[in-house]
Formats: sequence, C-alpha cells, structure tokens
Amino acid sequence: MSGLYGLVVTTKAQIRQSLLAAAKQRQYDPVALANAILQQPAVKQAKRIGVYMALPSEPGLAQFIDRVSVPLALPVYDADANRYVFRAFVPSQTGLVRGKDGCLAPGIESPIVAQLDAILVPCVAVDKQGNRLGRGRGVYDQLLADHPTVAIGVVYPQHVLDRLPVEPHDQPVHAVVLAK
Repeated sequence: MSGLYGLVVTTKAQIRQSLLAAAKQRQYDPVALANAILQQPAVKQAKRIGVYMALPSEPGLAQFIDRVSVPLALPVYDADANRYVFRAFVPSQTGLVRGKDGCLAPGIESPIVAQLDAILVPCVAVDKQGNRLGRGRGVYDQLLADHPTVAIGVVYPQHVLDRLPVEPHDQPVHAVVLAK
C-alpha cells in the first residue's frame, strides 16, 4: 500500500506512526471545517450529537461546537462500567476534567447519554471504503459498536488512503469531513 511520501506501509502501527507525526504540523481552516460538518445530512437532522475534544494532532471542533444548536455529548471513560460512555456536554456550562487518556471530558455529574443521532469521530486516517484508523486503543470502535448511529469521520485530506488494514472489531464511518 502506498503511504505518506511514497513509503510502503502495511501495518496499522506503521500507518499511525507516520501520519500522527505529520498531523501535528497540519494546518486547516476551523470555520470551513465547522461549515462542512454543519452541511452533513445526519448533522442537519440530529437531535443530539457526539463530539470530541481534539488532541494536538487532531482537527478541532471548537467552531462547530460554538455554532451547533442541539445537545452534545463527549466520550469519557467510566471506571464502574469498565468502558467508554458518552456524557452530556453543554459548552460553557459543563466542567471538563482531563482523563487518564489525556482527553478533556465531563465529570461523573454529567448524565450518561444513551442515544445519539450522529457521532463525530477523530480519525488518524480513513480509506475510500469508510474504514478508519484511530489511535490504536479501540475507544471509538467500542463507542461506535455501543451507539449504532451515523459516524462521521473528521480527518486531514492527506490522511485519506486508498485502503487500510481492517480487523473484525473495526467500526467504519458512514461519511467523512475533510479538515482543509
């Protein structure tokens, strides 16, 4: 498989390593990204959306979060359930804490959200079939399996590949928004 800069990479770990290193230097227009997400049919129809707080190598959703008018939810690790769950998130009202995974998330005082109409998923890479590559811990594979709904991958255009290696537990995205 042809990878970044013409290198041939075949494993998820190799692809992840090369793209995460490059992602920290990527530039994009956050307003254009928010506009592109807002134009997604599933987002237009959604009554509740799962979002994420970006890590340094991921496209951020701040502009989208500021503009969207439906309730939101953020993923957080629930030690009692021994899995990730979505908790309600109200911008400028919900207190966020940094979890052990390094991500900002609501505390246990925020209610768990069982039903979502769309989930925005940060992707290290996606392929043309909708297969996604994350950070390698299976967080979004578990979340998407637990919340069967429209998954929208958010990714840099340079990280759209022809084909990614896929394993049985991998959960695909239904649409992709490019952070240009």
